[in-house]
Amino acid sequence: MVSGKKSYHRGDVRPRLVEAAVNALRTQPLESVSLRKLAQSIDVSHNAPYMHFADKEALWVAVSDHGFELLSAKVEAAISRNSHWKERLMAGCEAYVRFAMENRQHMLVMFRNATPGMERRLSPKGSEALQILQREVGAAIAEKHLISDDPQRLTITVWMLLHGLAMAQIQLGEAAGPFAAIPQAERVELMLNHLLYGIATPD
Repeated sequence: MVSGKKSYHRGDVRPRLVEAAVNALRTQPLESVSLRKLAQSIDVSHNAPYMHFADKEALWVAVSDHGFELLSAKVEAAISRNSHWKERLMAGCEAYVRFAMENRQHMLVMFRNATPGMERRLSPKGSEALQILQREVGAAIAEKHLISDDPQRLTITVWMLLHGLAMAQIQLGEAAGPFAAIPQAERVELMLNHLLYGIATPD
């Protein structure tokens, strides 16, 4: 019997499944996405995904890896167009938020909650992306632009604020609620300036 499914090269299925998963998230939540439905959407057998992913969590790790690779590339490109330490840091932060808004589906997977009944596996590419920010923070500290003896802690502080802004915009919309008070183009600079220069008056 000849299968009704289209012929395919095994090496093509993995990236197609990743792409199909990202596309599926445009219209449905993570919990509704299934390997069976994704297989159907790219016209391969129901068993084909399991040749590449042990379970759905393994698929999410692959989607996360892809997302973090795209994020790293965008941030590096933005940083490379600047030479001044603050401009480099600002450009990288702005690229992060811009990526989040343009790649909502990736972000929801990259920073997803644990799948019920499954261990949450962190993407190894995530730490590589964070290292880009830490490199810039570390360089600014080494050049005496920033006062800190712990680049990692300062990097995480910057990331927490940055990620909070990005995810809030994804969840609320770029101009909804409290965001209406601050133009989108000014948010990252305002946040970073408050962090770098403080908001409290001297005692």
